[in-house]
Amino acid sequence: MLEVALSLMAPEVAAKQCSPLQEKPREAGISPFATADGIIMLGAFKPSQYRKLAQCLKEQGFKICSLSRVAVWDDVWSNSEDIYEELKNVFIQEPTEKWQQLLDKWDIPAEPILTLEEAIKDEQLITRGYYKSTSENSEVRLPSAPFQMSQGGPVINKAPPTLGQDSREVLKAIGMNENEIDLLFWRG
Repeated sequence: MLEVALSLMAPEVAAKQCSPLQEKPREAGISPFATADGIIMLGAFKPSQYRKLAQCLKEQGFKICSLSRVAVWDDVWSNSEDIYEELKNVFIQEPTEKWQQLLDKWDIPAEPILTLEEAIKDEQLITRGYYKSTSENSEVRLPSAPFQMSQGGPVINKAPPTLGQDSREVLKAIGMNENEIDLLFWRG
């Protein structure tokens, strides 16, 4: 789990390892922004993507001066606070889906931030076979590994136990006898 989280933050991890004492500013292009009806996560990482974003927004009637000035990495870092503030004021004006369609059209990485309820129903997870049925009950579908292996790999043997389902077994495993266990259950 830790490795996955760090992989998603690889640029930040690399920056911290290369310059551990120098605080790196938050990059506006890889930040979340509130929209009129939700939140969108921008993934414009490279200076060229910042310039493309500037063009995209300019065509929509938004002129963001600090965004237009990005030519190299130093521009990304030195203008990030100003860019963030300007983008914050832009993204709030339209719904997430409109931004998603526009940014997709311009090939600018961005995705809506989903609630857990929305995320678990995402078509990508279903298509990739992320959910696996348990051997006990084919209607129970549980998350599996986020990767595929040609041989072997993780297997879901059974659904997780309900609350208290394995309590007696666990208490026996730590050396308690039936009378002690019954007393614990009686006390609640």
